[in-house]
Amino acid sequence: MRNRLFSLCLSLIIFFSVIALPAIAAPVMSDWAKPELEKAQAYILVPNVLKDADFTKPITRAEFAAVSVKLYENLAGKTAVAAVQNPFSDTSDPEVLKAYSIGLTAGTSAATFSPDTLLNREQAATMLTRSLKAAYIPGWTLAGDNDYSLNFKQPEKFDDDTQISEWAKPSVYYANVNNIISGTGGNMFSPQSSATREQALAIAVRIVDNLKGKSLDYNDVVQSPEPGTSVAWNDRIGVKQISSGSDHTLCVKDDGSLWAWGENNWGQLGTGDTDTRVTPEKIMVDVLKVSAGGAFSAVLKNDGSLWTFGSGSDGQLGDGNKDGQSAQYGSDGAIVTSTKVYRISPYKVMDGVSDVAVGLSFTLVKKNDGSLWGFGYNMVGQLGFVSQGWSVLESVKIMDDVKSVFAGADFGLAVKNDGSLWTWGGNSYGQLGNGSTSYDKNPPTRIMDNVKQVFASADSSATFVITNDANLWVFGYNSYGKLGDGSKENITTPKNLAENVIHASAGDAASYYVTGNNELFGCGWFNSHDGYTKIADGVAAIIADNRFEYPRTDGFPIGDKMALLIKTDGSVWTWTNKGSNQQLSIFKQPA
Repeated sequence: MRNRLFSLCLSLIIFFSVIALPAIAAPVMSDWAKPELEKAQAYILVPNVLKDADFTKPITRAEFAAVSVKLYENLAGKTAVAAVQNPFSDTSDPEVLKAYSIGLTAGTSAATFSPDTLLNREQAATMLTRSLKAAYIPGWTLAGDNDYSLNFKQPEKFDDDTQISEWAKPSVYYANVNNIISGTGGNMFSPQSSATREQALAIAVRIVDNLKGKSLDYNDVVQSPEPGTSVAWNDRIGVKQISSGSDHTLCVKDDGSLWAWGENNWGQLGTGDTDTRVTPEKIMVDVLKVSAGGAFSAVLKNDGSLWTFGSGSDGQLGDGNKDGQSAQYGSDGAIVTSTKVYRISPYKVMDGVSDVAVGLSFTLVKKNDGSLWGFGYNMVGQLGFVSQGWSVLESVKIMDDVKSVFAGADFGLAVKNDGSLWTWGGNSYGQLGNGSTSYDKNPPTRIMDNVKQVFASADSSATFVITNDANLWVFGYNSYGKLGDGSKENITTPKNLAENVIHASAGDAASYYVTGNNELFGCGWFNSHDGYTKIADGVAAIIADNRFEYPRTDGFPIGDKMALLIKTDGSVWTWTNKGSNQQLSIFKQPA
């Protein structure tokens, strides 16, 4: 028996020594690239699509997009988010959509990305330099890339410099002088040669090694105007009103024309499509007032008719539809998918309206008789009452004797004819001014008297009030100390902070007010919440953009610590930061 067992074991040993088990394939890479790729793994720069790949092979556009996203996330310290709307018909790769959302890449056409097309060396240098810009230049966008230039000492030219495309030269030169990318030998750059996977990752590693955390030396080529000069909008007809939503902006000119720009993924610009606009586009005429919400818009015309367009997720368009439940199911221009409802063109809701205000996803309407009505999202009592279900599709009455109506992100406000201010809805930051932070289902409550004007917006949880004696009162969310009381504590009851005020606005990270002498004061991220400081003269109104760190467009960057202002001559200006702890700078940028 022992002999048989010994013979069996010996046979198995001989068998496994003769028949080799399959080997696990190791990633293929060049000897020069091994140290760089080890760092790439450690820096989490290698995307899943390149795990255990042959790194000597040329890299595709889709693969490179994934590398650029990893680099951006490493530099910026934040996770990239894929674009909600996919503009490409030939890919749904989430990494491509992340790169597109950040602004690292665009398609090869309006509807195609060409994910399997190979990338060349000058394209690789340019795309990874964009990751650096996106992470470190506030307000940078792909569309506005030409508005920023990186400062660097000009390197010696490659012998094939004339073969490098003009658009690629700044990135190639910058990468070369910072030891990020070198030539291919013999002082040649070979810009049109295909970049390999290991070359792309090596560039990313060197950017991290040489430039991460360092101050990026760049110029904003959009210059500030000379004192006393201004750029009026188009034909120098002044601006009457501007309303900023989550990521789009509406503006009414003195001639009653409505103009819109910004994100348009749900038709919130009313242009008849879902294409983003980087410059203002004319939408309607004969407009009295506009109100921009989360991803939808409301327009009041001079004849008292109310029009809406954009997302109808919770019935906020007033057309009887909501996501997943559509009474009209595509009639009258509503676009209905299996889960979404939206309108890309203005839709007439009703007549007899004298005022309108919208929040993130609800609408408040004042009728000619002074009655106030609402429809849309009502989870925390945005419509002034506890409803059966969160979405209200039919217009419901809130109160009477209303003079004007306003809306914040999840709360409503109304000034009655006697000058009293009433608030209701969400109150997690004290934005109702009722002395508490009770989150939801707060019924309409009288807060103040002698109120002249109220300033709130669909993407903010702070409230500014100007009383008849021109005093400014504030309450609500005090992030970055933007309310100007010298602290970062939320304010739950109205607090008087300034006098002789004619206009005000609260953004996500800063707030502003304008005095009767047309002086602009601001407070928040740019002055270390030390109270209001003077910024400019000759200002009539200020609108703080509420989408913090969300740069989206070229003509008017939507977000990233910026504001729009109307000067006393009716011209529109953009204010934006040029880095942390720096004063706002004004630059010439007609609407």
